[in-house]
Amino acid sequence: MTNTIVCILIACAGCGLKGHGPESTDTSSESLPSLADRSAFLERYVTFRRSYRELGFHVRYQNNGNGLVPGSSDWDIRVVATVPREELAAWVPDGVPATPTADTDWLNGVPGGEHARPVSEWYVGQRVVVGIDRARAVVAYRTWKW
Repeated sequence: MTNTIVCILIACAGCGLKGHGPESTDTSSESLPSLADRSAFLERYVTFRRSYRELGFHVRYQNNGNGLVPGSSDWDIRVVATVPREELAAWVPDGVPATPTADTDWLNGVPGGEHARPVSEWYVGQRVVVGIDRARAVVAYRTWKW
């Protein structure tokens, strides 16, 4: 009986504690008033740090670490940005060859998505798609895990 009570207490000890990772969200950059606010928000959901001249995104993130049995989180992060030209190379995923086309339906609904339509340099990796327009310094970026 005592062992059962101890096990229940241990199992419930984490209940009510904030899980690991950022909060769940379904947020468009249109809801944030400034470039600084948009950049700060996005940095909570991506591991990279970049500079932006313009930034549009749609972040869907489900933190599955808050339950009794925590699980891995799910996300779909879509970004369209104008960046400093000297930072374009930082967006290219390591070991992923360029291709002239990619599925771009995911740009629908991303603020600024129309700026990425003419992109013709794409990198399609595992759970990541990056498009770069070097002439206009526009980047389209998507990562997901479901």
